[in-house]
Amino acid sequence: MPPVCYTCQILPRLGVFGVSDMGRILVRFFLFITALATLAEQGQTAEEARLLPAGINRIRLVGVNARTVTRKLNDDGNLSSLGGANQTVDMATMAAGNPRLNELRKTVNNLLGSGQGDNLYTGNLYQDISIQQQIMGTAYEYGLSENWNIGVRLRFVRQTVRSGLKLEAVNNAPAIQSAIAANSAGNAELNAALAQVAALDAQAWENIIFRDKGYDAPSEFTTSNLGYTEVGAKYKILEGDWHYSSILMGVRVPTGKDPSLKNPLDTGTGANYWGIGAQLFQDFYVSRALSLGAAAKYEYYPTHTKTLAVPKDANETLPSLLPEAGQVQQVKRKVGGQLDAEVSTTYEFDGDFVSLWAAYQYKKKAGDRFSGTGNLYYEGLSRGTRIEAFFGEVGVGLSTISLYRKKKFAVPMAVSLLYNTTLAGSNTPAASSARVDMKFYF
Repeated sequence: MPPVCYTCQILPRLGVFGVSDMGRILVRFFLFITALATLAEQGQTAEEARLLPAGINRIRLVGVNARTVTRKLNDDGNLSSLGGANQTVDMATMAAGNPRLNELRKTVNNLLGSGQGDNLYTGNLYQDISIQQQIMGTAYEYGLSENWNIGVRLRFVRQTVRSGLKLEAVNNAPAIQSAIAANSAGNAELNAALAQVAALDAQAWENIIFRDKGYDAPSEFTTSNLGYTEVGAKYKILEGDWHYSSILMGVRVPTGKDPSLKNPLDTGTGANYWGIGAQLFQDFYVSRALSLGAAAKYEYYPTHTKTLAVPKDANETLPSLLPEAGQVQQVKRKVGGQLDAEVSTTYEFDGDFVSLWAAYQYKKKAGDRFSGTGNLYYEGLSRGTRIEAFFGEVGVGLSTISLYRKKKFAVPMAVSLLYNTTLAGSNTPAASSARVDMKFYF
């Protein structure tokens, strides 16, 4: 965990026919949203090994502002839109694998000829989504002894999501319905199917994809809440003239808000479950001004139970929330362990008033595992939960500690500003963020 010290079948039926293949394409982007909680993990300051001296308190105020995210690195590591690829829905696509819809297409072709059945409907669906996140945090740390520090960290998360489904369609069903009215007067099923195709507007697609399964349709919303809380202790392992090493051990407390079942874009405020972790720090002092740092962290999450909607099979990507479907279940979830590593370099100018640093960071998270009762497709919940990411970071810091010791400044404090950006990865946002830290000592 981040240190407390320094530094679907989505369209199961459309009246008398289904469009499951198209549904899987339309909501593919929603599967990725569940991984966006990782956005809140970014913007960590370059790590350092040193502890606070015995008897010294420190309060840290942190503000992180992430650039609006519109793209992601997908499972193959390629850059793509959060909303997935824009898609064209035509009769061939909708009729594939759906005999009754294919029968409608062939009937219209037979009655009117010239491929009129193939031209019943062509729609261009555009999926737009963007996410903007802000984090405000505070931490308190205390030098318990020369070898031990203790601390606690809280964070407040605010997330704004903008999303929508736009449709540009050429719908010839009303005209064709009129043209074959005399020939289809006795065919109630054909007339009903044509009427449903004629009614395919953006509202109808939203109903079929979301509302008919118990979800809210995509819209702009903002959510704010307390994120998870961390408590930890840091121990100095070894100190020498040219090196310093320590270890941080901590517990993550689930004080945040769970994701919403009805809104597939609402991921909650952070990973709202228990976790334990350990992080090893090592600094090397090349000269008085230049230092090199390294850190490695591993987090473990015990199995916990959450209420989730579970797919029926591998073809269903957005499970039904309707009570009669029986897909909302108490599910056992084992979150995959996470490894973070970092190397950094820091240069302090004369007087230690100004410092510059750069860091290269790596994150790897194993996929989550789910289990429960019944014959539902629990494996489907694991899609998109395996994460790998590489980050770059640069920062500048100002410290008044040396001036305070010389009685040239009234308050011992430090301010740092950093910029962090995603360089590569998979199942992770293509995100950048700016972070400000203010640290006060007393």
